Amino acid sequence: MAQRMYYSKDAEHRAHAERTFMAILFTGLGLSIGMALALLFAPTNGEEIRKEIKDQLSDAQHKFEDYGDKAKKALSN
Repeated sequence: MAQRMYYSKDAEHRAHAERTFMAILFTGLGLSIGMALALLFAPTNGEEIRKEIKDQLSDAQHKFEDYGDKAKKALSN
């Protein structure tokens, strides 16, 4: 990867925090989609699948909110 030049340490820190946040976001999104697809193709009945998807999405939402809070704190420092 090419070396980047930043005008200040603050700009470098913010850019690093943004890249980290995006990596975490897309990783979590990919994992969530993968879990939902795995549940949809699992040999269980519809009611159980809907409950599992709801639980997984709720867990993912809480994790994303936590990651968002951590990213906001990192960007504000």
